[in-house]
Amino acid sequence: LFEGTLILISHDRALLDACCDRLLVLDGAGNVEVFIGTYSEWHEKEVAGARGGVDPTKSPPRGRRPGLPTSSGSAKPSPAQTPKRKSKWSWMRLEQLEEKITQIEARLRAIDTELGDPDVWRDLDRANALTDERDELKIELEGVEAEWLRKAE
Repeated sequence: LFEGTLILISHDRALLDACCDRLLVLDGAGNVEVFIGTYSEWHEKEVAGARGGVDPTKSPPRGRRPGLPTSSGSAKPSPAQTPKRKSKWSWMRLEQLEEKITQIEARLRAIDTELGDPDVWRDLDRANALTDERDELKIELEGVEAEWLRKAE
């Protein structure tokens, strides 16, 4: 039994349920929620809240009240008001997304192998080009995986 602290970031819900009994939930707007329980328990609570159930354990972030304007002067739109943007990968079927992920991962492995060769670093332009390509592929992979997750749910 591990009694220390582990920061685990994953899309694997089963792994999170198996390893985590406390969650720090980041909402993307700078707020953090501490939740005691598993990912599945947190998700159930969120689904219940989205259906209109009131959760007394969830309070608004300190220093701000719901519905009040933020420091920029505009109220934060509710999720219902925020239009869903389609990703550039939304036209692909699940199988196509999986193939794209496989292709990107294969190219990333090839680049990593090439960058592992000390001779590549003697040509700084080549090393920079590979590093730039790798960075772009990582961003692309993130987008494709996000779309895959949306479609797989």
